[in-house]
Amino acid sequence: GINAEYGGSRVSIKEDFKLQTECVNFLSKLVSTFPKQMGDKVSSALPTLWNLLTKNAESHINDVVNNADYCDDGVDSDGSEVGFGPLVQSIFEFIQSLTEKKKVLCVDTTAWRS
Repeated sequence: GINAEYGGSRVSIKEDFKLQTECVNFLSKLVSTFPKQMGDKVSSALPTLWNLLTKNAESHINDVVNNADYCDDGVDSDGSEVGFGPLVQSIFEFIQSLTEKKKVLCVDTTAWRS
């Protein structure tokens, strides 16, 4: 498969996407579990998520979409889907959870004042 090099060790693109997806999912869990403690830290994570999305999109296009020789089943040894798609989905679910939290807080605040 296609490999990237990080600090002298080779990591497959599939493993890289899996790790990034797990990190975004972990961040989502932290924010949903500890919203008050994580609230001020979320804004510093957004540029990183944007960079993940844009740099991986460029890499995905070059290494997968425009590569006629690329062939990958897109699942890991556990049968979980791995690749750019699940990473994008995790990022959007994270952003969606942030917007839903705001809506829930607004609804709760309005209900409390009535």
